[in-house]
Amino acid sequence: MQQEKDFIKREIQRLTIFLSKLIGQIQDTKENDFEQELDQLGLELKNEFDFDIYEVLTIAEKELLEKVEKFNEVNVAQLAQLFVTVADKFEVGEKKDIMIKKALALLNHIDSISNTFSLQRMELKNKLQDRL
Repeated sequence: MQQEKDFIKREIQRLTIFLSKLIGQIQDTKENDFEQELDQLGLELKNEFDFDIYEVLTIAEKELLEKVEKFNEVNVAQLAQLFVTVADKFEVGEKKDIMIKKALALLNHIDSISNTFSLQRMELKNKLQDRL
C-alpha cells in the first residue's frame, strides 16, 4: 500500500514539473515562434495526456473532463493554467475564447471534486469570466 502511495505521489510530482516546464516555455515564446512552439506543446501533451492543444480547441468540454478525470486536482489546475497561458498568446478571437472556456471548465471541475476551497482558483475563475 505504501509503495502505491509513493508511486502516485511521484507521478503527481512528475506531472507538476512537466506542466510547469510547458507553461514556462509558452510564456517565454516570442510571437513569431508561437506556432512552432504550439506544435511542440501539442506533441508533448499528446504523449502525456492523450490529447494535443489543437484537440482542446475542437473537443467538447465533457470529453475534455473525461480525459483529465484520472489526474490529481493540482495537475488539472496546472493544465488550466497552461490553457490560460496559451490563450494569452493567441490573438483576440475564437481560439482565445475557446481556451479560456476550457480552462474555466477545468477549474469548475476541480471545484466539483475538491474538498478544499481555493481563493486563488476562485480569483482566476473570476478573471477568466471577465475576459469572455
